[in-house]
Amino acid sequence: MEPHTEQAEPDAYQEVYEKKYLDYIDVLSETGSKILSVQFGYNIINSGINTAKMLLASIVQKNASGNSVPGMKFTLLYKRGY
Repeated sequence: MEPHTEQAEPDAYQEVYEKKYLDYIDVLSETGSKILSVQFGYNIINSGINTAKMLLASIVQKNASGNSVPGMKFTLLYKRGY
Protein backbone atom coordinates (compact mmCIF):
# COMPACT_ATOMS: atom_id res chain seq x y z
CA MET A 1 0.00 0.00 0.00
CA GLU A 2 1.17 3.49 -0.73
CA PRO A 3 2.10 5.34 2.48
CA HIS A 4 1.68 8.81 0.94
CA THR A 5 -1.94 9.39 -0.02
CA GLU A 6 -2.19 13.05 0.98
CA GLN A 7 -2.26 14.14 -2.64
CA ALA A 8 -3.46 12.37 -5.78
CA GLU A 9 -0.83 11.01 -8.19
CA PRO A 10 1.42 12.27 -9.57
CA ASP A 11 3.02 13.43 -6.35
CA ALA A 12 6.58 14.12 -5.27
CA TYR A 13 7.13 10.71 -3.64
CA GLN A 14 7.59 8.65 -6.85
CA GLU A 15 6.55 5.35 -5.28
CA VAL A 16 6.04 2.41 -7.58
CA TYR A 17 4.99 -0.82 -5.88
CA GLU A 18 5.22 -3.83 -8.13
CA LYS A 19 3.71 -7.14 -7.14
CA LYS A 20 5.72 -9.04 -9.73
CA TYR A 21 9.25 -10.32 -9.46
CA LEU A 22 11.67 -12.12 -11.75
CA ASP A 23 11.58 -15.86 -11.06
CA TYR A 24 14.00 -17.18 -13.66
CA ILE A 25 15.71 -16.51 -16.99
CA ASP A 26 16.18 -19.19 -19.65
CA VAL A 27 19.04 -18.62 -22.08
CA LEU A 28 18.35 -20.22 -25.45
CA SER A 29 20.55 -20.89 -28.46
CA GLU A 30 19.66 -19.56 -31.88
CA THR A 31 17.90 -22.86 -32.60
CA GLY A 32 15.76 -22.54 -29.46
CA SER A 33 17.43 -25.19 -27.29
CA LYS A 34 18.09 -24.26 -23.68
CA ILE A 35 21.71 -23.41 -22.87
CA LEU A 36 21.22 -22.54 -19.23
CA SER A 37 18.71 -21.27 -16.70
CA VAL A 38 19.22 -18.68 -13.96
CA GLN A 39 16.82 -18.93 -11.00
CA PHE A 40 16.28 -16.20 -8.42
CA GLY A 41 15.27 -16.76 -4.77
CA TYR A 42 13.76 -14.11 -2.52
CA ASN A 43 13.20 -13.41 1.17
CA ILE A 44 10.27 -11.32 2.37
CA ILE A 45 10.61 -8.84 5.21
CA ASN A 46 7.64 -7.28 7.00
CA SER A 47 5.34 -9.89 5.50
CA GLY A 48 1.65 -9.20 5.93
CA ILE A 49 1.91 -5.45 6.42
CA ASN A 50 1.86 -2.58 3.94
CA THR A 51 5.65 -2.09 4.02
CA ALA A 52 6.56 -5.66 3.00
CA LYS A 53 9.61 -5.94 0.76
CA MET A 54 11.06 -8.75 -1.33
CA LEU A 55 14.85 -8.98 -1.19
CA LEU A 56 16.99 -10.99 -3.59
CA ALA A 57 18.43 -13.84 -1.51
CA SER A 58 19.97 -16.26 -4.02
CA ILE A 59 20.91 -16.83 -7.63
CA VAL A 60 21.30 -20.38 -8.98
CA GLN A 61 22.52 -21.17 -12.48
CA LYS A 62 21.68 -24.55 -14.04
CA ASN A 63 23.04 -26.00 -17.25
CA ALA A 64 20.87 -27.48 -20.00
CA SER A 65 20.80 -30.84 -18.15
CA GLY A 66 19.46 -29.19 -14.99
CA ASN A 67 22.69 -29.54 -13.01
CA SER A 68 23.52 -26.60 -10.76
CA VAL A 69 26.79 -24.76 -10.78
CA PRO A 70 27.86 -23.08 -7.52
CA GLY A 71 25.31 -20.37 -6.80
CA MET A 72 25.31 -17.10 -4.92
CA LYS A 73 23.58 -16.44 -1.62
CA PHE A 74 23.00 -12.98 -0.16
CA THR A 75 22.63 -11.97 3.48
CA LEU A 76 21.10 -8.75 4.74
CA LEU A 77 23.79 -7.23 6.96
CA TYR A 78 22.29 -3.86 7.72
CA LYS A 79 18.63 -3.29 8.49
CA ARG A 80 17.54 0.31 8.60
CA GLY A 81 13.97 1.34 9.23
CA TYR A 82 12.48 -2.18 9.21
